[in-house]
Amino acid sequence: MSMNKEFQLPDIFLLPDDVQKSYNCYPGIDRLKNLSKVNIFVGPNNTGKSRLLRKLFITQNLAWSGLLIEKDKSKSEFIDLLNKIREIGYQQDRNKEFSTTHGKDCESYYKLDELLENLIINPDALLPEQYKLNKGDTSFYDKIKSFSTDKRSKLAETLKTMTKNVLPKPERIYIPVLRGLRPFQIDSDKKEEIKPADLYSMRTEKDYFSEKTNKLTENIKLFTGLEMYYRIRASLLGERKRRVFIREYEDFLKVNFFEGKEITIIPKEGEDVLTIKIGNETERSIFNIGDGIQQLMIFTFPMFENKEEKFAQIFIEEPELYLHPGLQRILLNLMTSDQFPNQQYFLTTHSNHLLEITQDMEKISIYRFTKILTESKEPDIEAKFNIENVSSGNRTLLDCLGVANSSVFLSNCTIWVEGITDRLYIRKYLELYNAAHPETKKYSEDLHYSFLEYSGSNIAHYSFLDKEEKPINFERLCGTIFLICDRDEDKEERFENLRDVLDDRFHVLDSIEIENLLSKEIIIQIVKSYESNDVELNSNFTEKTYKKKKLGRFIEDRVLKDKTRSKRIRKTEGGYVHPYSEKSGTIKDKLTFAQKAISYLNDYDDLSDEAKQLTEKIYAFIDKNNTQEAQK
Repeated sequence: MSMNKEFQLPDIFLLPDDVQKSYNCYPGIDRLKNLSKVNIFVGPNNTGKSRLLRKLFITQNLAWSGLLIEKDKSKSEFIDLLNKIREIGYQQDRNKEFSTTHGKDCESYYKLDELLENLIINPDALLPEQYKLNKGDTSFYDKIKSFSTDKRSKLAETLKTMTKNVLPKPERIYIPVLRGLRPFQIDSDKKEEIKPADLYSMRTEKDYFSEKTNKLTENIKLFTGLEMYYRIRASLLGERKRRVFIREYEDFLKVNFFEGKEITIIPKEGEDVLTIKIGNETERSIFNIGDGIQQLMIFTFPMFENKEEKFAQIFIEEPELYLHPGLQRILLNLMTSDQFPNQQYFLTTHSNHLLEITQDMEKISIYRFTKILTESKEPDIEAKFNIENVSSGNRTLLDCLGVANSSVFLSNCTIWVEGITDRLYIRKYLELYNAAHPETKKYSEDLHYSFLEYSGSNIAHYSFLDKEEKPINFERLCGTIFLICDRDEDKEERFENLRDVLDDRFHVLDSIEIENLLSKEIIIQIVKSYESNDVELNSNFTEKTYKKKKLGRFIEDRVLKDKTRSKRIRKTEGGYVHPYSEKSGTIKDKLTFAQKAISYLNDYDDLSDEAKQLTEKIYAFIDKNNTQEAQK
């Protein structure tokens, strides 16, 4: 049965002494902090990623970051208290008695009996001195101290009831790099069906799990994919529950990998590989479907098979093998989705694509592994390994993978604008567009798209307009661009050349400049913010009136009834300066003007029709270049 209550996954592993010793952790590394639903181990070859992954998979006496609790709103006060007690427990960084006293079968972060005894008899023990020195929040402690002994006793009993048997032994599945869906026949000449041995599992177990302390158990299993044919066949010939499971798994594949086409998995009699029928296509053997899809089936079959487990952990070595970046994204999307709420994943990877995908995802933690060799004249130096929790955008990850930053951590597309105010306006327009259309995806600047300011006439130096001997090659800077130009006079020939190169990725404003896209109401509000109430304004104009006019001069000539009374006008030796316009007629101090304008843009309907049309065109461009199809 699936769980009705929310399940809290572990957020810290405490590494027992035997794991630290066998793994040879660098001093101070006795835990993995900030675990998420998906945890990715990154580093060069031979830095201990896989070694620790296998240690976590096989070790029974790992301690968690506290008691896992099925959340109950009616007992939220008690849960908050317990979580605070847990937090203080691992603040004592090297205090083994407080930090790593393990309960039986991973049932506690430190012994439940000791925790409850301290809560009743000696609450002072719950607040270590180091926590006080770190200026932690002690209000909860004062609250417990104020309770009578009887009330603390009842609280302890409640906590014991809430946490009893909540954390089971997790179902653990390890998927090694030795994996596939095509088993090895023992004797292909024999006509009778013989289930071949899972040589991948045998090899993996012999290499990594043959020691007495590393033995596989009932809840610690290997899955290589070689037995999928026989497991699916047994399910289809077995109980109704298993037949329904296969049907549901086929529907799962249909929705996530085959664009909604009906999928049928067929373990044909006399064969040892699965056959797949996709929609109306002729059925094909699995090895004709594609290695990437085979890999995804290997990953998702145990995920789907264990989705009803109260707690399952899946460990995968280098899931990117044979996977196109688009399929890597699908896999991570599934792992972080609510389809498998009680599963936690641990992956090793060398894939820069996988790291790139994580930048716009939640529920993912990344750990960088490095190997440290001390200086010594000895011929055999024992290496130590360091683990560091880092953010997904940390550029040092590229260095440790030996990847140039030209292949990752770059925006998928760029929007070229003439100057900073264009960027400010468009950024605000996109924000208002998303707010008015909640069904749309919100894309992030400098991740999904970036701005480039080309400063007007400088566009002539790029290879759009190939007149120079060695123009700047824009495709080397960023292959997918959207170019926006002001409607300057006498530039039609240039515009035509740009249209020939960029087609619908080139846009010329219908208005003369970006400021002219502001609505009449916003312009009046801006002018009012500059002036006092005694300056009279004229509102007898329309957006069409100023579309082709320099906006600074228009404000002086048409919006101000008497510009000599403007608070912005001042006298100089050459006469009075213009309050709003440069000599050219454009807006004076465009940046301040833009900042004022943006402060009054609170709703999508505050935008003019042309501003809306431009925004929708830009959003469609960004969306197109950030969809899964665009990455293929």
